[in-house]
Amino acid sequence: MKLAKRDLEHTRQNIGLGHFEWTCFAFQQAAEKVLKALHLHQGTMAWGHSVFKLLDGLPEE
Repeated sequence: MKLAKRDLEHTRQNIGLGHFEWTCFAFQQAAEKVLKALHLHQGTMAWGHSVFKLLDGLPEE
């Protein structure tokens, strides 16, 4: 989660600089890290980079 928060801060900085391609990349990285942290919290392992696939293995609530 710490790394995801850092990526999110990077996202905010890039928006301010007008670097929108890096904003999208950093936001995707943050989302991926949050989902992997949730998997670890649930006791499951998650691999890959697809946010949609990472969401698939988590409970709806």
